[in-house]
Amino acid sequence: MLGGSPGSVDTGNGGGDGGTSAGGGSSGGSGDAYNTMMAQSWGSAAADAAGAMGVSATALAATCVMESNCQNVGASGGGTASGAFQMINTTYTADINGAVAYDPAISGSIVSGLGGQMDPTTEAYAASYELRTDALALQSDGITDPTVLQTRAVYQFGGSVGPDVAAAQDSANLAQITGLSAASLAANGLTTSSTVGQWRQTIINKLGSATANQTVLQ
Repeated sequence: MLGGSPGSVDTGNGGGDGGTSAGGGSSGGSGDAYNTMMAQSWGSAAADAAGAMGVSATALAATCVMESNCQNVGASGGGTASGAFQMINTTYTADINGAVAYDPAISGSIVSGLGGQMDPTTEAYAASYELRTDALALQSDGITDPTVLQTRAVYQFGGSVGPDVAAAQDSANLAQITGLSAASLAANGLTTSSTVGQWRQTIINKLGSATANQTVLQ
């Protein structure tokens, strides 16, 4: 994955929730990404995890589609990114701890330790908490109701530069904002001349416009 994704670099977003109260119950969804997640044996439990974190199940489904096509895959290439949501060890640990602090009721139903990364339901809590944290960060930067597309910038590129990508004009140069190497960009079908708009289009092409524009926080 690119840059500061939870699947490649620790975003350091395992902190608090801005003082808001915990969500509860499942969060409904729609679209092809949601259907892909729900077709997995763990899909309904993941949707419930999204609801518990106050996040749209569609947004969580979009994340697993972008990261692994909702396949529970192990780490490769010497990295630690694993699971359906492709989180690295440090980010996963911070986020699952944050999720438990946000909703202590989940502590008895998740797999403890790093083994939780390869349990899709447990990792869904961590990924949902990451999405929540990323969306709240965008709200603090003036984006009133962050969408999947906007929040994807933070999940993928990290907390340092992701908000800049989310707020950038379509014509802005992606490499200049993110500092990514030509090799990192090429691995994702982009070049040093790729614009933010071109990156956004790759997400829309994968998820569809309706899902990409779905709000994250519920």
